[in-house]
Amino acid sequence: MAINTEINLPDGAGGFNAYHPETNINQIIGLRREPSTAYALGDIRYINALDKAKLVVVKAGTTGSGDLTLSSTADGTLITDGTVVWIVDSLADGNYTAAHQNGIAGGADLTAYWESGHMSTNIQAGKFVGMHIGDYITKSVTANGSTYSNVKWLLGAFDPHIHCGDTETTAHHVLLIPDSTLQRNVAMNASNTTAGGYVGSAMWTSRIPGWATGIKNAFGSDHVLKHRELLSNAINSSAASAAGAGWTGTANNWAWVDVEVNIPNENMVYGKAFASSGFDQGDFPRMLPLYALKCGHLDDRSWFWLRSVASSSSFCCASCNGDAGGGSASTSAAHGGVRPYFLLR
Repeated sequence: MAINTEINLPDGAGGFNAYHPETNINQIIGLRREPSTAYALGDIRYINALDKAKLVVVKAGTTGSGDLTLSSTADGTLITDGTVVWIVDSLADGNYTAAHQNGIAGGADLTAYWESGHMSTNIQAGKFVGMHIGDYITKSVTANGSTYSNVKWLLGAFDPHIHCGDTETTAHHVLLIPDSTLQRNVAMNASNTTAGGYVGSAMWTSRIPGWATGIKNAFGSDHVLKHRELLSNAINSSAASAAGAGWTGTANNWAWVDVEVNIPNENMVYGKAFASSGFDQGDFPRMLPLYALKCGHLDDRSWFWLRSVASSSSFCCASCNGDAGGGSASTSAAHGGVRPYFLLR
């Protein structure tokens, strides 16, 4: 007679084949959540209620004495268990460094995690437990006289500015950027000029301060990391632009500036396409993991401004069609405008 020797080995997504629940592998090798047991930050455990997901500790402590009941099995769900707090995370593998997490695309709602305070604590410790690129926090923001309700703020990069700046950024952080264009029908300048580079634009001088105030009010000023960025501040209007196509005008100087909120440069979204020179890259010369891993700016088919100069009369933009481009500085339209980012701690 044939003997079935199958045991409950983990499948590729970290779940279990329940063919023999009495020989569940989490009981065999000690991966089952145990009552009245101490667990450390980042520990991974399984329970029978979860097929494809895992429980990961986001606050260390000791579990309760009874069985664990889940309100939901969706990724991002928080569960309080004695003094332990778990998060449901199907992607967790025990490595929570920025370098590792920058390569994993998620999509979980982390709003409850953020509101609990544990997410901020773990970010500041450089332990990005339960967080992945494309996860989001839902938060309304009032800026420049308008309220933007229930904005999904996507996790776009982990520690993208760590050790950068003329004054070094030493605090751990996560870059957040909304999944849709917020302030619309707004130009970079009233006229078609890029004189003074990005820091000479109305976007930087008049609109970004309002966004900084609104975002700090929404997330808490202590959680918005002030840092130093290298921004263009002058152009040569007669020099040939690196954008090609016979365009003239190129950024030709920059300076370190205090930043709390900003709009991306072209490199952060595309790599490089229409930026006029190296002075447009500043200290963000690389693509954000969010855009490297997924097409994250087309969810609502809205374009948005980029801070890179394209010519003497144009700034770069991310098109609603997915292509890179340059738009006259005075352009305004209801289907495009401002998509601000900031560093959350």
